[in-house]
Amino acid sequence: MQGIDFSKSFLTFRLDTTKHLPRTMTAPQPFTVNNARIPLECHCLIRERETNREEEFVLGASCKTERVGVDRDIWTQPNADFAPIYSLRQFGHVKTYDRAGRTVPLHLELGQSLLADRRT
Repeated sequence: MQGIDFSKSFLTFRLDTTKHLPRTMTAPQPFTVNNARIPLECHCLIRERETNREEEFVLGASCKTERVGVDRDIWTQPNADFAPIYSLRQFGHVKTYDRAGRTVPLHLELGQSLLADRRT
């Protein structure tokens, strides 16, 4: 069995709004590119019984939603906890707010009006 040194393990992702507009952005960002580095919380291998196909997933550490690269007012209001889940082929972002049913206005240039606490 091979172990994982979680204290030295991170996931990284790059957000470039000139190439792809995120569907859940709630505040304008001062830059078009954000390179994120988040510590890993866990690693999971899922195997499909019928096909024996495997896919590895990692869970990033929970962090607070923030505006990147700003001089002040870093924390979005209302603030959320954000946890990324990634594999090589799929990803998901879990955002939780202070209470169920909370809706948050999206950044308007994305063409949506509200982000609910759950997406279907």
